[in-house]
Amino acid sequence: MGGSATSDEASGAVLIADRDAYAVEFNTNNATQSLPSNGCGVIGDSPDDDVWFKFTHDGDAATIMCHFLDDNAVLELFQGPVGSLASIACGYNYLVFPSGMVDGQTYHLRVYSRNTSDLRGKLGIFHTPHPMESECADVDCLGPNLVLNPGIEPGELNATMFQTTGPPVPIGHGLAPHWHTAVATADSYSSGNDFADPEHLPTNLAGSIDLASDVRPRGGGGAGGAFARQSSTYHEALGGKLSAPLVPGVPYLIAFNVRLRGNIGGCDGFGVHLGLEPVAVSYPPFNPPMQIEWQGGPINVTNEWQTICGQIIADQPYEHITIGVLKPRDEVECTAGIVYYYFDDVTVAEVIDALCVTVDVPEVDPATSATVIGDGLNVFPNPANDRLNISIEEGLIGEEAVIELFDVTGKQVHARVVPSLASNVVLELPAELREGLYLVMLRVEGHEPMSARVILHR
Repeated sequence: MGGSATSDEASGAVLIADRDAYAVEFNTNNATQSLPSNGCGVIGDSPDDDVWFKFTHDGDAATIMCHFLDDNAVLELFQGPVGSLASIACGYNYLVFPSGMVDGQTYHLRVYSRNTSDLRGKLGIFHTPHPMESECADVDCLGPNLVLNPGIEPGELNATMFQTTGPPVPIGHGLAPHWHTAVATADSYSSGNDFADPEHLPTNLAGSIDLASDVRPRGGGGAGGAFARQSSTYHEALGGKLSAPLVPGVPYLIAFNVRLRGNIGGCDGFGVHLGLEPVAVSYPPFNPPMQIEWQGGPINVTNEWQTICGQIIADQPYEHITIGVLKPRDEVECTAGIVYYYFDDVTVAEVIDALCVTVDVPEVDPATSATVIGDGLNVFPNPANDRLNISIEEGLIGEEAVIELFDVTGKQVHARVVPSLASNVVLELPAELREGLYLVMLRVEGHEPMSARVILHR
């Protein structure tokens, strides 16, 4: 179709009707420039061989992705009628739909080579889920995502981090803004990398180590990568930064997405380690305590992203997250000698409505000293069902107290007067209370009130 009357001008743009597939092929051979540059020239070339497509926006978030390229492509998106088109976005080998696009409106897309060579390839429009969307919880029931750069988008650090030869890169090197290699030498990927780079997704290298040639980032154009197993002791992990520390006593949903590279093998042992400081380990194995651990078997499905998630009650003001296969090596089950995964869309968000979360908080065993500590008050188990244990400080034993329970709106829903506090007070939870997040508060005259958040789960 390159240079033909069907695609060389916007008036003859080829319709992209299908979604979630590489629906059209293109070839810029003999194509000519149909419009002046509108700002995409900063990417590196002028549109001297553009071809045109059009589509009707269906209202969903999406990414235009190129594949099977023999060179690099510049994508430019236009709104308005032919004859008065206005450029609204540019991309390099991929383009994320900008905000403000109108459902039902027709948009035009022109594609051209970044250099003087002819360009061939395929492109498609792929719906992209909300970064926090999963079967673990409704997005509307969560607070803001605290992960800085949750999609591991490369930004200005769009550099080669896939190490194949040469001296090792510095431990803890940057993968993407707010992300680093936490264990060994993890990698970063971008659909905006040069089409021939090993770090380009989807890969265009036939016969390369990356056998899953149709792997696309779950959203946007970036992703991380790490070996779950390269030898009996070697594995990798990625580390990220939170925008604010977790609040002790508050429930959070933790989630990330993985996808297997290649078509053989798989591993279990995935998990999340939350820490007060970033992790930067030069050589594995590194098996820190995991707040979230994958409970399924080896993940060996190659054609979809798998969400790994769990819910915690924060016990420390954690500010850093590490993701990967973190289970002790002798406990990890792998079905191949070398297994590699991509990582994308990481979530750490406060649970606003516990009824919308499908994963439970592990119950707290007081014997393990993992009691939930809120603002000075220790309670267990959490989640609670029909009763809650409250540990009382030695200095308060024998004192008269009032124990109050508040819902998420701040309304008092239960209160009890305790004439003389024992070392452990059992609070019976009324049967009429709905599942959800509550604040339990202990008031003793002459002392500051103490509180803790607790989830009621019937």
